[in-house]
Amino acid sequence: MQPNRKAAFEVTSSRTREIALLNLVINGVESIIAEYGCGSVGVELPEASGGRLMLYCSDCEEFPEEGFELDQAVEYGLVKEYEFVPGKGGRGLRELYRRARELIAKEVTSTLAPYALKCALTEVEYMLVILQNGSAALLEGERDRVVIPNVKASLSAHTHPRGCTPSPHDMKSLINLLFEGGLGSAIISTECGLLIVRDGPFTEDDLLALSKLRDSLSGRDIEPIRKALQEGRVGPNLMVALIS
Repeated sequence: MQPNRKAAFEVTSSRTREIALLNLVINGVESIIAEYGCGSVGVELPEASGGRLMLYCSDCEEFPEEGFELDQAVEYGLVKEYEFVPGKGGRGLRELYRRARELIAKEVTSTLAPYALKCALTEVEYMLVILQNGSAALLEGERDRVVIPNVKASLSAHTHPRGCTPSPHDMKSLINLLFEGGLGSAIISTECGLLIVRDGPFTEDDLLALSKLRDSLSGRDIEPIRKALQEGRVGPNLMVALIS
Protein backbone atom coordinates (compact mmCIF):
# COMPACT_ATOMS: atom_id res chain seq x y z
CA MET A 1 0.00 0.00 0.00
CA GLN A 2 1.42 3.35 -1.02
CA PRO A 3 1.84 5.98 1.74
CA ASN A 4 -0.48 8.98 1.59
CA ARG A 5 1.73 11.70 0.16
CA LYS A 6 0.80 15.30 0.73
CA ALA A 7 1.29 17.81 -2.05
CA ALA A 8 4.04 20.41 -1.94
CA PHE A 9 4.59 23.09 -4.57
CA GLU A 10 7.40 25.61 -4.99
CA VAL A 11 5.95 29.12 -5.25
CA THR A 12 9.13 31.19 -5.16
CA SER A 13 8.71 34.57 -6.86
CA SER A 14 10.23 38.03 -6.97
CA ARG A 15 7.81 38.99 -4.19
CA THR A 16 8.84 36.15 -1.84
CA ARG A 17 12.48 37.07 -2.45
CA GLU A 18 11.77 40.72 -1.64
CA ILE A 19 9.98 39.73 1.57
CA ALA A 20 12.98 37.65 2.59
CA LEU A 21 15.37 40.47 1.69
CA LEU A 22 13.37 42.96 3.74
CA ASN A 23 13.40 40.52 6.65
CA LEU A 24 17.20 40.25 6.58
CA VAL A 25 17.70 43.98 5.98
CA ILE A 26 15.41 44.90 8.88
CA ASN A 27 17.21 42.48 11.18
CA GLY A 28 20.56 43.75 9.93
CA VAL A 29 19.69 47.40 10.50
CA GLU A 30 18.43 46.65 14.01
CA SER A 31 21.68 44.80 14.75
CA ILE A 32 23.78 47.69 13.37
CA ILE A 33 21.92 50.24 15.48
CA ALA A 34 22.40 48.11 18.61
CA GLU A 35 26.05 47.22 17.93
CA TYR A 36 27.37 50.54 16.64
CA GLY A 37 25.04 52.96 18.43
CA CYS A 38 23.84 54.64 15.23
CA GLY A 39 21.21 57.33 15.54
CA SER A 40 20.02 56.80 11.98
CA VAL A 41 20.38 54.04 9.39
CA GLY A 42 18.61 54.41 6.04
CA VAL A 43 18.45 51.79 3.33
CA GLU A 44 18.42 52.07 -0.44
CA LEU A 45 17.21 48.74 -1.78
CA PRO A 46 18.53 47.48 -5.13
CA GLU A 47 16.28 48.08 -8.11
CA ALA A 48 16.67 44.47 -9.18
CA SER A 49 17.30 41.24 -7.30
CA GLY A 50 21.00 40.65 -6.85
CA GLY A 51 21.97 44.34 -7.00
CA ARG A 52 23.86 46.52 -4.53
CA LEU A 53 22.37 47.43 -1.16
CA MET A 54 23.28 50.87 0.22
CA LEU A 55 23.11 51.74 3.92
CA TYR A 56 23.34 55.39 5.01
CA CYS A 57 24.61 55.66 8.59
CA SER A 58 24.78 58.76 10.75
CA ASP A 59 25.35 59.72 14.39
CA CYS A 60 27.11 56.42 15.10
CA GLU A 61 29.33 55.84 18.11
CA GLU A 62 31.48 53.77 15.74
CA PHE A 63 31.07 53.59 11.98
CA PRO A 64 29.74 50.16 10.94
CA GLU A 65 32.14 47.60 9.52
CA GLU A 66 30.01 44.44 9.62
CA GLY A 67 26.53 43.77 8.29
CA PHE A 68 25.50 40.77 10.40
CA GLU A 69 22.30 39.47 8.72
CA LEU A 70 23.24 41.45 5.59
CA ASP A 71 25.99 38.89 4.98
CA GLN A 72 23.25 36.27 4.73
CA ALA A 73 21.47 38.34 2.08
CA VAL A 74 24.67 38.22 0.02
CA GLU A 75 25.11 34.51 0.69
CA TYR A 76 21.56 33.79 -0.49
CA GLY A 77 22.01 35.88 -3.63
CA LEU A 78 19.31 38.37 -2.64
CA VAL A 79 21.86 41.16 -3.09
CA LYS A 80 25.25 41.13 -4.78
CA GLU A 81 26.91 43.29 -2.13
CA TYR A 82 26.23 46.02 0.40
CA GLU A 83 27.99 49.26 1.24
CA PHE A 84 27.97 51.59 4.25
CA VAL A 85 27.81 55.28 3.39
CA PRO A 86 28.22 58.17 5.86
CA GLY A 87 25.24 60.51 6.05
CA LYS A 88 21.48 60.33 5.83
CA GLY A 89 19.30 58.89 3.09
CA GLY A 90 17.25 55.90 2.04
CA ARG A 91 14.33 54.28 3.85
CA GLY A 92 14.15 54.05 7.62
CA LEU A 93 12.98 51.05 9.63
CA ARG A 94 9.38 52.24 9.82
CA GLU A 95 9.10 52.39 6.03
CA LEU A 96 10.84 49.02 5.61
CA TYR A 97 8.38 47.39 8.01
CA ARG A 98 5.46 49.02 6.19
CA ARG A 99 6.69 47.74 2.84
CA ALA A 100 7.12 44.23 4.28
CA ARG A 101 3.54 44.24 5.64
CA GLU A 102 2.15 45.32 2.27
CA LEU A 103 4.02 42.57 0.42
CA ILE A 104 3.06 39.92 2.97
CA ALA A 105 -0.64 40.79 2.75
CA LYS A 106 -0.51 40.60 -1.06
CA GLU A 107 1.40 37.33 -1.09
CA VAL A 108 -0.85 35.64 1.48
CA THR A 109 -4.08 36.59 -0.27
CA SER A 110 -2.91 35.88 -3.81
CA THR A 111 -1.36 32.50 -2.97
CA LEU A 112 -3.70 31.11 -0.32
CA ALA A 113 -7.13 32.55 -1.25
CA PRO A 114 -7.86 29.78 -3.80
CA TYR A 115 -6.88 27.15 -1.22
CA ALA A 116 -9.04 28.74 1.47
CA LEU A 117 -12.08 27.59 -0.51
CA LYS A 118 -10.67 24.06 -0.80
CA CYS A 119 -10.02 24.11 2.92
CA ALA A 120 -13.58 25.20 3.66
CA LEU A 121 -14.93 22.30 1.58
CA THR A 122 -12.56 19.54 2.71
CA GLU A 123 -11.16 20.90 6.01
CA VAL A 124 -7.68 20.05 4.70
CA GLU A 125 -5.39 22.96 5.58
CA TYR A 126 -2.68 24.49 3.38
CA MET A 127 0.41 26.43 4.40
CA LEU A 128 2.63 28.99 2.70
CA VAL A 129 6.21 29.15 3.99
CA ILE A 130 8.70 31.80 2.85
CA LEU A 131 12.22 30.88 3.87
CA GLN A 132 14.79 33.49 4.82
CA ASN A 133 16.64 32.78 1.56
CA GLY A 134 13.58 33.84 -0.46
CA SER A 135 12.44 30.36 -1.48
CA ALA A 136 8.77 29.65 -0.88
CA ALA A 137 6.62 26.53 -0.76
CA LEU A 138 2.92 25.74 -0.55
CA LEU A 139 2.30 22.68 1.62
CA GLU A 140 -0.78 20.48 1.94
CA GLY A 141 -1.62 19.41 5.48
CA GLU A 142 -4.38 17.31 6.99
CA ARG A 143 -7.92 17.86 8.24
CA ASP A 144 -7.80 20.84 10.62
CA ARG A 145 -4.02 20.61 10.83
CA VAL A 146 -0.89 21.68 9.02
CA VAL A 147 2.58 21.76 10.57
CA ILE A 148 5.36 24.20 9.71
CA PRO A 149 8.69 22.52 8.92
CA ASN A 150 11.58 23.11 11.31
CA VAL A 151 13.25 25.76 9.14
CA LYS A 152 14.16 29.42 9.46
CA ALA A 153 11.31 31.30 7.83
CA SER A 154 10.49 34.93 7.17
CA LEU A 155 6.77 34.14 7.13
CA SER A 156 4.34 31.30 7.60
CA ALA A 157 0.68 31.53 6.63
CA HIS A 158 -2.04 28.88 6.53
CA THR A 159 -5.71 28.34 5.85
CA HIS A 160 -8.51 27.61 8.30
CA PRO A 161 -11.77 25.87 7.33
CA ARG A 162 -13.67 28.74 8.98
CA GLY A 163 -12.80 31.86 10.89
CA CYS A 164 -9.27 33.09 11.49
CA THR A 165 -8.84 32.81 15.26
CA PRO A 166 -5.38 31.35 15.99
CA SER A 167 -5.11 28.04 17.82
CA PRO A 168 -2.68 27.57 20.73
CA HIS A 169 -0.46 25.59 18.33
CA ASP A 170 -0.55 28.50 15.86
CA MET A 171 0.71 30.81 18.62
CA LYS A 172 3.50 28.38 19.55
CA SER A 173 4.63 28.22 15.91
CA LEU A 174 4.56 32.02 15.69
CA ILE A 175 6.71 32.36 18.81
CA ASN A 176 9.27 29.93 17.36
CA LEU A 177 9.33 31.82 14.05
CA LEU A 178 9.89 35.16 15.81
CA PHE A 179 12.67 33.67 17.96
CA GLU A 180 14.44 32.76 14.69
CA GLY A 181 14.18 36.34 13.41
CA GLY A 182 11.11 35.95 11.18
CA LEU A 183 8.57 38.68 10.49
CA GLY A 184 5.31 36.99 11.49
CA SER A 185 2.44 34.80 10.36
CA ALA A 186 -1.06 34.91 8.92
CA ILE A 187 -4.27 32.89 8.86
CA ILE A 188 -6.78 33.06 6.03
CA SER A 189 -10.21 31.53 5.41
CA THR A 190 -13.10 32.31 3.08
CA GLU A 191 -14.47 34.55 5.85
CA CYS A 192 -11.45 36.58 6.95
CA GLY A 193 -7.70 36.94 7.16
CA LEU A 194 -5.55 37.66 10.22
CA LEU A 195 -1.99 38.99 10.17
CA ILE A 196 0.39 39.17 13.15
CA VAL A 197 3.75 40.76 12.30
CA ARG A 198 6.41 42.58 14.21
CA ASP A 199 7.28 46.22 13.66
CA GLY A 200 10.32 46.21 15.92
CA PRO A 201 12.70 43.74 17.58
CA PHE A 202 11.00 40.76 19.22
CA THR A 203 11.30 41.44 22.96
CA GLU A 204 10.60 39.66 26.22
CA ASP A 205 7.43 41.75 26.60
CA ASP A 206 6.25 40.57 23.17
CA LEU A 207 6.93 36.97 24.19
CA LEU A 208 4.96 37.44 27.40
CA ALA A 209 2.02 38.96 25.48
CA LEU A 210 1.94 36.07 22.99
CA SER A 211 2.24 33.49 25.77
CA LYS A 212 -0.73 35.04 27.57
CA LEU A 213 -2.71 35.05 24.35
CA ARG A 214 -1.84 31.40 23.75
CA ASP A 215 -3.00 30.49 27.27
CA SER A 216 -6.31 32.30 26.79
CA LEU A 217 -6.88 30.50 23.48
CA SER A 218 -6.13 27.18 25.19
CA GLY A 219 -9.00 27.99 27.55
CA ARG A 220 -11.21 28.87 24.54
CA ASP A 221 -11.30 32.52 25.60
CA ILE A 222 -11.24 34.61 22.41
CA GLU A 223 -11.84 37.97 24.07
CA PRO A 224 -8.08 38.80 24.21
CA ILE A 225 -7.71 38.35 20.44
CA ARG A 226 -10.75 40.57 19.88
CA LYS A 227 -9.18 43.21 22.12
CA ALA A 228 -5.88 42.91 20.26
CA LEU A 229 -7.67 43.47 16.95
CA GLN A 230 -9.40 46.56 18.32
CA GLU A 231 -6.08 47.97 19.53
CA GLY A 232 -4.17 46.79 16.46
CA ARG A 233 -1.44 45.33 18.64
CA VAL A 234 -0.57 42.17 20.56
CA GLY A 235 2.66 43.30 22.21
CA PRO A 236 4.90 46.38 22.17
CA ASN A 237 6.40 45.44 18.80
CA LEU A 238 3.71 43.15 17.39
CA MET A 239 0.94 44.41 15.14
CA VAL A 240 -2.28 42.51 14.49
CA ALA A 241 -4.69 43.31 11.68
CA LEU A 242 -7.38 41.84 9.49
CA ILE A 243 -6.46 41.48 5.81
CA SER A 244 -8.82 41.18 2.85
